[in-house]
Amino acid sequence: MTSAQPALRGPGTRAVLIGTGTHAAGSGLPDVPAVGTTLVDLEQVLVSRCGMADSAVRVLTDPMSPLEVGRVLAESARQGQDVLLVYYVGHGLVSPGGELYLATKSTERRPELLAYTALACTAVRDTLLESPARSIVVVLDCCFSGKAVGLLGALEGYVLTSAAREELALAPPGARHTAFTGELIGLLSSGDPDGPALLTLRYAYQYLNRVLHAGGFPKPHRRASGLIDDLVLAPNRAYHPSENVPLGQGQSSMSAPTRGWRLFGRRTPGGSSVGNG
Repeated sequence: MTSAQPALRGPGTRAVLIGTGTHAAGSGLPDVPAVGTTLVDLEQVLVSRCGMADSAVRVLTDPMSPLEVGRVLAESARQGQDVLLVYYVGHGLVSPGGELYLATKSTERRPELLAYTALACTAVRDTLLESPARSIVVVLDCCFSGKAVGLLGALEGYVLTSAAREELALAPPGARHTAFTGELIGLLSSGDPDGPALLTLRYAYQYLNRVLHAGGFPKPHRRASGLIDDLVLAPNRAYHPSENVPLGQGQSSMSAPTRGWRLFGRRTPGGSSVGNG
């Protein structure tokens, strides 16, 4: 699947970027101000560095309801012929039955209302199953996102998550980006002098695993099928053949853990898991 040009340049590629950073009063969910700017910069790097057309990227910031997200997701899924990228940044919540839900603006964290006000990952899966896209990539930057690693099942695709099944995601107060997506944006926009000429999904995962782990933050998780690991995201802007060294021998771009990084999520009394990452 590797080629001389990023696979995301194809005319049949579509991306849906979804993020919820603010919530209705009484929701019980804290706002995450970094979500809005994270989506802005992610869209920009997909166009400027990955070569996607402006019209191929849909951005949903603070969608009001699961239905609003579902309509846009279904439309983009129908249009995608080559690569379909679905990216979510915001709060992840776990139902009493252990299912992962993605928050919208109207989401209420009370268990009895969760299924009606947040987007079930199973609903996302059902929509993606109907897409004619040859390759499907799902990235979830939220607490407990590891619960969705097997989201696509036997479907040809790639799922990348910012945390494990029971881990909380992190967001630095006052920072422009969430921790996980900020590192990905940095890789795509600035490159990695220790990396290959072309940045693939495989290398993006290796890079994120390295820098986040070195900083003491949650390690990403992923599941890939077929040859999708070789899908090219962008040229490596920092690539220098004479200076290139194997992965792990260069210095990490992230230093020691920064004090004040805020947890996206917390555990409720009684031990039930409720994420807001």
